[in-house]
Amino acid sequence: MKFVADILNRRYLLISEKRKRYKPPTVVCPFCPKSGEHWELKTFRNDFPLTDIHEVIIHSPDHLKDIDELPHTQVEQLLKTYKDRYNRHKYAGKVLIFQNHNAHAGASVVHPHSQLVVFPDSSPYVSIPKEPVANVILETKGCLAYCPEYSEWPYEVWLAPKSQMDGYGSITDEQVYDVAVFLKLILQAMTLKFEIRGEMRKLGATREIPYNFYISPEQEWYIRIIPRLKHLGGFELGSGIMVNTVSPKTAAQEYKKDLGLQL
Repeated sequence: MKFVADILNRRYLLISEKRKRYKPPTVVCPFCPKSGEHWELKTFRNDFPLTDIHEVIIHSPDHLKDIDELPHTQVEQLLKTYKDRYNRHKYAGKVLIFQNHNAHAGASVVHPHSQLVVFPDSSPYVSIPKEPVANVILETKGCLAYCPEYSEWPYEVWLAPKSQMDGYGSITDEQVYDVAVFLKLILQAMTLKFEIRGEMRKLGATREIPYNFYISPEQEWYIRIIPRLKHLGGFELGSGIMVNTVSPKTAAQEYKKDLGLQL
């Protein structure tokens, strides 16, 4: 693994040849419990790492159920596991936690799982700062779910605490509860909305809505949920300018309606 710097154009590339060696199993799932195993969540080192520290976090023993279908307590436990692993590695560099759901979003194994990678302090990793709050969908005393004005993807949603935090590792139990509720509700609404509209067939996907989410490694953290409802076109690839075909205000209004929060 190494970072390559294109100094002239001020861009960086990560070369990780280990990633190409992985071939998804066709019969036996490597993430399902083996005979005699009993666990609720499982964390282990990725054998095909992107960086020197790269972990896999299995959401549950269930081969198909993901966050939108898991019990609330299981989602809370998952978020607490993120916190534990974040704090375990935060002194080694920038800790990025993310999920790829569905092959169209980059998942190579069907069994629901997240990943954690650590970028060394010497790496060129730069995250997007927390967007100003706008177009609020859900709100509690301590947390928000909203569609930022500068959303790059149709129907993307950000979950964030209201007050500035010292990184995701400082999330409180109360905030874990709220974020677990928000995460389940948004993913449920997203899945129902786009499966009914036939977006999956348009994408050529075989099961469920493809999405990514990640937790910003910065002090002022957020969770960014991106439904993968489009392929990038030549304009976006050539110009670096993203095209969002749904205004964030419209997206927030639709989510609120889907969740029964307004008539």
